[in-house]
Amino acid sequence: MSQALIQRWAGFIAKIRGRFEEILAESEQGMRGLFAQHPHDFLPVTNAMSGLDARIRVLRDKLDETWEEQVSDKFADANIMDLGLDMKSDAELALEWDWAAWKAKIAVEFHRNLEPAARSAAAEPVHCTQCSMVLSRTSNVEMASITCSGCGALNQVAPSTPMYTYFGGMPRAVADQQTIELRRNIEVFRDQCDRWRRARDWAPEPLANFERWEQMEREFWVTHTRIMNELEGKPFDQALVDARMKQFIKYSLECEQVWVQAKGRVPWP
Repeated sequence: MSQALIQRWAGFIAKIRGRFEEILAESEQGMRGLFAQHPHDFLPVTNAMSGLDARIRVLRDKLDETWEEQVSDKFADANIMDLGLDMKSDAELALEWDWAAWKAKIAVEFHRNLEPAARSAAAEPVHCTQCSMVLSRTSNVEMASITCSGCGALNQVAPSTPMYTYFGGMPRAVADQQTIELRRNIEVFRDQCDRWRRARDWAPEPLANFERWEQMEREFWVTHTRIMNELEGKPFDQALVDARMKQFIKYSLECEQVWVQAKGRVPWP
């Protein structure tokens, strides 16, 4: 009986997964259509992603509702509740992070398509509004005030839409895509920690778990920041990493009594 129950639950999860993959397959062509219609504007892609987010939430809600209303009691009666919960958690994590990876892939693809237009626009000369002398750009992303070396006139030079969209968005898009697995690994690790606690009547986690969590979080932010800064042509922003880690410690680790007892609290302005 237990095996049949497990197979039915696995079959339902597989149906949810199948529908998820259908949504991704259907959306691939639609996204590329948006790329063609709005090659310099990422907002339509963002709006379409929001609509797809809602469709993915429906699948997750269906998984939750079916578990709560039709499945959990049966697993409890069979004395295999933990197994059912683990199957549900595995399915939810797969949906969440495969969806995040797909969105990150689409964002990078959009920006890759825009790259030739952006680099072509960046290579075009910009002329002084007073004497027509060629100016040297100081930013491909922001409005810049540039003083003409010929006549001394102050010029306001703005990046074109392809430049602003590509140079402003590509570094983060690539960093997000290349660090998805690091973030996924953190979530899987925390899920495994919860399972460990559940199997021990919700015993406190050992300090080593929280130290490992901190290490993984730092690795994520160091890697994400390094990739962004390299693509932006900027030096590594250690201050950003420190700020992200300070927030993480404050709002995650310092909620855990084991951590606070061992490490204390960080000063916070």
